[in-house]
Amino acid sequence: MTNNKDRIVAQDIWILVTAHPDDESMFFIPTLRNLLSADPKEMGAGYCPGESPIIQVLCLSNGDYRDVADGTIRTQEIYKACSFIGIQNPQTIPKD
Repeated sequence: MTNNKDRIVAQDIWILVTAHPDDESMFFIPTLRNLLSADPKEMGAGYCPGESPIIQVLCLSNGDYRDVADGTIRTQEIYKACSFIGIQNPQTIPKD
């Protein structure tokens, strides 16, 4: 929520949950780009009409299945991919 000249404006927070690093790139880039560039007035029913939504990415793995070093590399890749499309601070589990 943000305060806009003595009135509170609600803001949606949308979370994309993926299983593996790179899922956000391989499967969801078109969806994420459309959500990030959409006019809030055209978002449809169920959308909070205050401001554009905050979009976050939560990845349930850091990609270290084969090797612990892969987790570091894949975590960096998800940060770069999300930054490229305009999403800041993606989260991975286990925690980086």
